Amino acid sequence: SGGVVVKKIEQGALNDQTRMRDGFIITKVNGKPVNNLDELKKVVGQQTQITISGIYPGYSEIFEYPLDLSNNDQ
Repeated sequence: SGGVVVKKIEQGALNDQTRMRDGFIITKVNGKPVNNLDELKKVVGQQTQITISGIYPGYSEIFEYPLDLSNNDQ
């Protein structure tokens, strides 16, 4: 339960640095649970190195995507 659904991946760090696809459900950032967009924004904050964890609907495997946001203009 909970999480943030990725509706559409645009140009930027997610597109450039990961293989994340639309529909991915973000459940944690740097190991901290996120249940909505406000919590996601709060956990990410000003951090430049994050790891997004979550699942794709229909799969039980947890996927992790490390991101470097230090040069992100988006």
